[in-house]
Amino acid sequence: AHIVHAITHLLRHLPTQGKASIERVLEDIKRLTFPTRAEDIQNFLSEKYLDKAKVSFVENLAVVLAKILFVPPDVEFANKPAAIVDSIAAIANIHRTTYESVMRSKLAKLGDSLSDERFWVLLLLVGANPQCWDWLSEAARIRTKGFLQQSQFPTGMIEARFFDSFKVPGVNKLLIEAFPEFADAKKQEIIQRVPRKEFVGYAVKRYLGSPSFRDAEARGQSCVVPLIPMFGGKDVIEILQCAEQNGQINSAGGTTQILEALFDGTKQYLAETRDAWQHFLDYMAPGRAPGDHYAYPSIRARLASNPA
Repeated sequence: AHIVHAITHLLRHLPTQGKASIERVLEDIKRLTFPTRAEDIQNFLSEKYLDKAKVSFVENLAVVLAKILFVPPDVEFANKPAAIVDSIAAIANIHRTTYESVMRSKLAKLGDSLSDERFWVLLLLVGANPQCWDWLSEAARIRTKGFLQQSQFPTGMIEARFFDSFKVPGVNKLLIEAFPEFADAKKQEIIQRVPRKEFVGYAVKRYLGSPSFRDAEARGQSCVVPLIPMFGGKDVIEILQCAEQNGQINSAGGTTQILEALFDGTKQYLAETRDAWQHFLDYMAPGRAPGDHYAYPSIRARLASNPA
């Protein structure tokens, strides 16, 4: 298999002792019993290989693992990208100076060699090792923006790990720039995973345009709730005013839960938003008993318990 030939090429020029040790690391990573948590992987590699390792071994292991990560995988490593990334991170944590020295000189070339199909692994590595972003070429950063705009994000086991890269300032900046071009489903996924104040305008507009009860509930949970910590008083007022006008929102069974979260998360703006909350409750009250679900008794109780 091509991955076997690639590894053989990588190891060919290493000293016999160093090659044998790296081969043992790779065999461990391939095992079904290899740890899956980053902390456990670091403890495993530290105890077995890294605590008293020579500088040359650390350098060669970091490069070999990085190259394996970037090569299209054969069955041996197809399900191991997170394990390889965490192993690289373990090297960075235990031997930071050596790691930074070798990766700073190698990563730009490795990143530039990545195919479009494997480009997501670069962001997987950046998510676990944020300093890697600074060592990439400008060409790789430009390709990252194109990847964000044009590609589907990875799913499955590594999905959450992939989204860690968006917390890195350089990647986050590109994400914000690319955000307007994304499809709505992709935007909502990003808001849930990486809530940012820059997404508030879109999220509020998306929620207020809900065309059905089910959409109102789904958009409220995916667009509104994750961004509540980023809302200001004006955002709360806009949501409440438009919720009055959109019956698909105010008559959706799940809106109570969304508005409860909105109230609880923005109480610091009550001096500014109280009138809007009261106006919404007054609008929903006619023809309904005080305890009626759609009279929003839980919101009324919250407002009463937070007097001006």
